[in-house]
Amino acid sequence: MRVNFLGHVHGAKAALPALRRAGGGVVVGIASVEGVRAVPLHAPYTASKFALRGFYDCLRMELAQRGDPIAVSTILPAGVDTPFFEHSRSKMGALPKPPPPVYAPESVADSVVFAAEHPRREIPVGGAALAFFLGQRLSPAFTDAVLSVRRLGARAFRNERPDNGVDNVDSPVAETGSVHGSEPGRVFRGSAFSRAVGRLPRPGELLTAAVSALHRREAPR
Repeated sequence: MRVNFLGHVHGAKAALPALRRAGGGVVVGIASVEGVRAVPLHAPYTASKFALRGFYDCLRMELAQRGDPIAVSTILPAGVDTPFFEHSRSKMGALPKPPPPVYAPESVADSVVFAAEHPRREIPVGGAALAFFLGQRLSPAFTDAVLSVRRLGARAFRNERPDNGVDNVDSPVAETGSVHGSEPGRVFRGSAFSRAVGRLPRPGELLTAAVSALHRREAPR
């Protein structure tokens, strides 16, 4: 919570005055599809991402109420091949892993750059995000049942590699650092779903922007 949630809160509070002085801009936050749909074995992470997504939703509305020309975009990645999983503290006796399909971190970076130039309310990254959205929207209880099946839930997030006992929960790991993880399977460079769906403006986004512009015109000069 200190990193995934409060880190973003402090970052936004530091950025907003600078954006106001610049006459506007975009706050881009990295959340997760686990801020939309919970999964087993990820309770602390999922809770932090639910909190983060709620924070950015509130911030977006409050900025529109003020008439500030500042957009808020939330990036929602699915499984991404980063060292995150090697650095996680595991209590399963094995390293965790992202559920397939897995995407390269460059796909997330591409979405961040796009959001900075063309703000969107939320941009899911990766085709697996569609399953998260549909499962939560159509039948959360049924999705609970599906993910409670061990082969589909717990085993999908468990690596065959044994836990090495190294994590960065309490202190940094002793290594030079890397952008990419060690996913042994196929890693997709880009996401057609993100390009086709996540980057399209939605009617509600346009309406919120119009409300913000109206408040801006009504503000005393």
